[in-house]
Amino acid sequence: MFDVSSAIGAELVVLAVCTCTTACALFLFARANRHAWLKIAMHVWYVAACVAGVASMLTISAYPWTRPYWTLFFNLAGQCMATTGILDVMQLRYCAPRLMTLADTNASYLRLCVAAYALDSLGFAAIFVLYATTGTRFLTYRIATIAVIFVEMVAYCWYAHVRLLPTATPRTECPHPLPCAQGAQPQV
Repeated sequence: MFDVSSAIGAELVVLAVCTCTTACALFLFARANRHAWLKIAMHVWYVAACVAGVASMLTISAYPWTRPYWTLFFNLAGQCMATTGILDVMQLRYCAPRLMTLADTNASYLRLCVAAYALDSLGFAAIFVLYATTGTRFLTYRIATIAVIFVEMVAYCWYAHVRLLPTATPRTECPHPLPCAQGAQPQV
């Protein structure tokens, strides 16, 4: 049934090792960063993509007609990873100036993430149906995926710029949460 050549077999071994390594990284990261839900979700997508990579190689070698469907799935996974990254930047940017932790906003950003996944899935479903019924090309869907990944990259670069580079104007808000740090006298 499965005719896995030696070249594909070697690729499967490499991909399986990468999958195990990524799963271990997810486990260790989740253990150390229990409150970074969006980053954990991104790691889960990476593990899912690695597992799907192994499954796709086995499936495509037995059923070559499944290749376009795997391409669609990997585009969806890329969009979901990038969407998670964009929301992660938004959460970090929201929490930092307000002196909040990720745990304070995890629930609301996880709801946003699920809504964004639903939108990503709608696009996936639409192109899936179009391909299955008309054999349409994936160019537009691939461009959409690249656009979402590009927005994620720009968001992370922007956040790194904002957080790591010194600003030309001094900050006006006080970084200390206590009223006495802002010049007010403590109430006795």
